[in-house]
Amino acid sequence: MMKNKTNEIINFRGILVKISYRRVKNINIYVRPGLREVLVTVPLRADEKKILSVLEEKESWIRVHLTAADSIAQQTNDSPTREQIEILGLWIHEFARKWEPIMNVHCNRWTIRDMTTRWGSCSILKKTIRINAQLAKYPKECCECIVVHELNHLLEPSHNERFHNLMRSFLPDYKEREKLLRKLAKG
Repeated sequence: MMKNKTNEIINFRGILVKISYRRVKNINIYVRPGLREVLVTVPLRADEKKILSVLEEKESWIRVHLTAADSIAQQTNDSPTREQIEILGLWIHEFARKWEPIMNVHCNRWTIRDMTTRWGSCSILKKTIRINAQLAKYPKECCECIVVHELNHLLEPSHNERFHNLMRSFLPDYKEREKLLRKLAKG
């Protein structure tokens, strides 16, 4: 293992895994498209046995998502397939069920549609959220970030300091997720 104060890189059963020690509560796994790399964010005091245990437990999930990420990385700006849209719908449902109780908000209606300039939009009065269909071509953690972002507008309509503070409290790594989405969208 190569190690410094905040990061280490390991080869876990043929998969390049970057372990990043951060001020987080849980171990989180992210597949990095095109790099054949997995990013694992871990609490500062996490021990190696626990990290390896989580990797072993999630190995099949990691391999499935690496394969999917490779497919995403090879795609162009074509419209998402019907299957991708269906998966996006499942992700949105999953994240809505997870985050609405945590954030103490509720969206009355979710829709997926092609949008040219936004990843999502929120109608605060109607409590409806639209998600860009193109998001179906990107990693699941990007979708989660957009869902939380749009739900956050039910708490704070504008992109002011309060909005960003709330985003940090819900998803401490939301800026990294947004950066990943922008990078992938540019190609």
